Amino acid sequence: MPEEEIIYEDLFATPLYVISEPVAVNWRNLEGNPCETPKILCLLNSNGNEASDTELLHKLFDWLGIARGEVVVFSPGSNSISFRELNRKKNIPCIIAYGILPGQLGLQMEHVINRMTCFMNCKIIFTAPFAEVQKNEKIKREFFDSLSLMFNRPRQKR
Repeated sequence: MPEEEIIYEDLFATPLYVISEPVAVNWRNLEGNPCETPKILCLLNSNGNEASDTELLHKLFDWLGIARGEVVVFSPGSNSISFRELNRKKNIPCIIAYGILPGQLGLQMEHVINRMTCFMNCKIIFTAPFAEVQKNEKIKREFFDSLSLMFNRPRQKR
């Protein structure tokens, strides 16, 4: 156990996550161009994007009216990426975290799946893994309701 965890382990009722200094990441937007300050960051808990996933993400952001050049999709994998670092250097206004928990971003906060959270001028939705959102109608409906709130887009009733 790292020294920082030993020092603080008895101070908090919830688990304490220690995030190492992040590695520089060269992000590319959905158009494939370098993008340092995206409007939306999609974090995917997977080893990579399949073509069908990318196609569905294109449809999602077209529906939201967001240009593909303003969206970055990133799969952190074993790279640690902290919210503090994102907020300090990137100043990303919206994050959609597919299959990623707050602790993986160095956040010690409670969350409800598919409910938008505002933290330090950033809107965040923590949701199920991408494939599960596509398959489960209840999760998909809750997710799209939260997206509608995040981007002030009225959700049409079925």
